[in-house]
Amino acid sequence: MYSFYDFLPDPRPGHVQPAVRLLVWEPGGDVVRELGVHPLSHVSNVSLSSVDADERHVALVTATGAAILEAGPPGAATWRELGRVGGEGAEAYPIAVLSPDARHVAWTTDGSEDTRCVERAGGAVVWRANFYPGHRGGRSTRRLMFDPRGEHLLALCVRSLYGPERDGRVEVTEERRLQSYAVTDGSRTHAALEAATLGLTCLAWHPDGQRAAIGTGEGEVVLVAYPGGERLAGQRVFAKGGTTALAFDREGTRVAAGSEKGEMAVLAVDAGK
Repeated sequence: MYSFYDFLPDPRPGHVQPAVRLLVWEPGGDVVRELGVHPLSHVSNVSLSSVDADERHVALVTATGAAILEAGPPGAATWRELGRVGGEGAEAYPIAVLSPDARHVAWTTDGSEDTRCVERAGGAVVWRANFYPGHRGGRSTRRLMFDPRGEHLLALCVRSLYGPERDGRVEVTEERRLQSYAVTDGSRTHAALEAATLGLTCLAWHPDGQRAAIGTGEGEVVLVAYPGGERLAGQRVFAKGGTTALAFDREGTRVAAGSEKGEMAVLAVDAGK
């Protein structure tokens, strides 16, 4: 299953309609089926859809909340929608992610001051939080994810920090920070992990749930312990550009990395680390 944003034809000359498309690929017969198209005024490229660990439920962004779908069998032309959760404020740049146990959905918009953790069944709001309290500059939520046990919600938050003015120009730097919240009550957690991963560009969970790989702006791939953040191994993979994407194979013996320059690499993961 995968999703992406696209542009639909518009009867008005010179106009297009942004939309989210949800598709599924079936290895048997190498068939791709489109399961739905949902128009949105402005589409994010972050967490448009996600699936639970049992691959039974899917959360998909729409203009009226996160649609919860029941995964259908191979060959199904449509997947049954069970409901929509999350609530208002989703018309522009929405982000949604489903927890591994399918109990919760995190729902927000890119850079929003209001992120909600809601129950997948029924849509009751468990808690809501502002990822950027007191910050008045630029901000962006680059990634939203639950940890493998579904006990914590993590967000890769980017803030623009403004420095002194030099030669008529204000110096601007970018702070990239991983923020963790307990699913039970929204309390901020994992301070050590946040400090250890400051500046990360991306993250992927190892299948064992006890480790994670992070990317850096210097083209590194670093293996850290979860939740403590201790550095276990690291390697600079790309000579130019930062690491922008990471993914482990199902066995956790390899990790694939992609760079902002369009390069890719596959690294072996030491079982002892």
